[in-house]
Amino acid sequence: MSEPELVLTTKPSDDPVASSPPTLTTSKDLHQYLFNPWKTGLTNTLIKATHDVVAGSDCHTEALRDAGVKARYGAYAATIAAGWCHPRYVEILYSSRSISKLKEKFSPFWLATHTTRQLAKGTLIMGATPRGSLEQVYNGPFAVFRASTITPRVNIQIDETLWDHRRSTRNRLVQYLVQMAKGCQVHVVGPTYWINHLYRDHRDQLSTAVSEIRDPEQIGGYHIGDQVWEQVRAALADCPPSNDIWTLVKLLNNRENGLYSYRELYQRPELPGGNSRKRQLIADLYQYSLAERVTVAGDSHVALLPAGEVAYQRYQQEYGEQTQLEGFTRV
Repeated sequence: MSEPELVLTTKPSDDPVASSPPTLTTSKDLHQYLFNPWKTGLTNTLIKATHDVVAGSDCHTEALRDAGVKARYGAYAATIAAGWCHPRYVEILYSSRSISKLKEKFSPFWLATHTTRQLAKGTLIMGATPRGSLEQVYNGPFAVFRASTITPRVNIQIDETLWDHRRSTRNRLVQYLVQMAKGCQVHVVGPTYWINHLYRDHRDQLSTAVSEIRDPEQIGGYHIGDQVWEQVRAALADCPPSNDIWTLVKLLNNRENGLYSYRELYQRPELPGGNSRKRQLIADLYQYSLAERVTVAGDSHVALLPAGEVAYQRYQQEYGEQTQLEGFTRV
């Protein structure tokens, strides 16, 4: 059985039951997408997890409540028990027939499915139940996954659009992922710079929740591996202190977010030559894997990677300038 985990990575996992696009940047939008049975397979997996939890019990509702499914004062457990554990539905689910046949013949199934999606939306269901919230999600479908032996794998893609929102909105999204990962394998996937930025920006939430950061030699926050040290040594060996590449690295390193747009770099007087020369310096950074190209608000930017930060630290140490960079430990 696969174990629940929260992984930050640059490469999507194989065979996920659900994969979200990076445009879904709020917890409510993400939840509604993931539990849309026409978009992903997560609802079907949740139904099978529900069957797993109630297996062998005489009262499905009580079995779910005993397992911690407390959303909507226990009413959610009754809703999904009636909608997803009915013998007629179970027969169709595990046969080759389409679940679409249930749309007219078995409305409790669709009520349970609709209710699951609405838990995070904050709207009333049938005019009589409490407003939705993330707490309802944690005590609803996520509680089912926590109690089940079934552990779905989900890819959540991110990019720069996540930072279009205020921090409180991002905090809620991160908290959603942290809670989801207590019963699922959640792989947060994105470019190196944004995965690194997510971890650093939300370290207080992620430091104890993240199971692994894949490609750690490329992603800050844990350690710098052998591959990065090879990149650093290559850059120091090939580029003498007079090389203008170090001026570019210094500019990026001194920037709070390590990010410059191409347009900004073309206008920096510290960088010699015309735009073609500056483009060549940027290309050299990419060649040594000290930086990468990212898109922010539709514009191309140069983002300094951890290897670039370490290379600049070593450059300063070797040539008399001292600056301490925190957060990196050689392994």
